Amino acid sequence: MGFWVSQNAEILANAPLEEAVYHLKLKASLIAHKALPGQFVALGGFGTLLPRPFDLYRINPKDASIEIIYRVKGTGTHLLSQRPPGTHLTVNGPFGQNIMDRLHTTHRLALIGRGVGLAPFPLLAEAAARRGIEVHTYASVRHASLFEPFRDLSRWGSLTLWSDEDHPGAQITDAFAQDLKVLPFEAALVVGSRRLARSTLSLSHDYGFIPYMLSESSMGCGFGYCKACALPLRNGYSLACLEGPLVDLREVSDAYWTSIPS
Repeated sequence: MGFWVSQNAEILANAPLEEAVYHLKLKASLIAHKALPGQFVALGGFGTLLPRPFDLYRINPKDASIEIIYRVKGTGTHLLSQRPPGTHLTVNGPFGQNIMDRLHTTHRLALIGRGVGLAPFPLLAEAAARRGIEVHTYASVRHASLFEPFRDLSRWGSLTLWSDEDHPGAQITDAFAQDLKVLPFEAALVVGSRRLARSTLSLSHDYGFIPYMLSESSMGCGFGYCKACALPLRNGYSLACLEGPLVDLREVSDAYWTSIPS
């Protein structure tokens, strides 16, 4: 992890996209000029004891802003959703390593995600495509209305969008499995669901690609002291704020699959 900063950021927008999913835009000049695709930030100052981690959906150096898509799940995110434009939050970050450094030998990459877990994909797809990587995105959501923030993923490669309404009982990795029969992939990156991670890991055994995931552990301090974001590996653990958020699924220990909810 590179040097991170903390700043008082003005809320420019904080509006619902659908049901309990919100789009947050912040004036955060320091982070907007430092952050890289796949990194994340920790937000505080909205009534929680500790900052909460959020993936970066957009990084806008030109207007010194960052954007986040989040789902209201509990008290903390409910309090965040009530903060109006013009008020301020504390933003710490960016945290995590440069993901693209791990993918520099990749020629064809699959991005596999679900729901708000798709948030980092636009930045990652653009960065990968600009490096000459062929990008195939497989995205699933509960309701088709949540597709809107992610439709421009098609600018950077192929895009397969599934909703639960159109494909009841199916997993988006089913579409990936069909493509694997005719296309060789060097790597796949999955986020947003333990079921998708399990399925991607299983497919990697058959087709020989490297299965990565973006760790979604809870985070406390943000700089490696509290160990709240520790992910158990077969040989030790990985801290999302320092070594992460990219993790090779082949290195994850059995304890992860039994302790993290789907």
